[in-house]
Amino acid sequence: MVSSAASSTTPARPDINADLQDVAYRVHEEFDEKLDPRTIDECLAKVAAQFAEAKVRSFVPLLVRRYVRDELQASSCPPSAGPSSRSPLRTQHVDSRKLIG
Repeated sequence: MVSSAASSTTPARPDINADLQDVAYRVHEEFDEKLDPRTIDECLAKVAAQFAEAKVRSFVPLLVRRYVRDELQASSCPPSAGPSSRSPLRTQHVDSRKLIG
């Protein structure tokens, strides 16, 4: 009986690689109040999938967290023209107005 009450208050999380469990926890901790947890899970799954075949996994958690945070921070801003289709290795946007003066 207690387990059913606990499961109803905690949304189901998709299966994620063991090395990314801590990343998922921390990202949810940071964004759950700002965004729908399903949106966070979808973003985690999408970014993690880009690294699924990585031969060297040492930096995958760091990279996944960085790219997920970037995507979610953009999502928590006013909507743009559409979802980002850029690869995870993207460059930072520079506002040209700041360069001009």
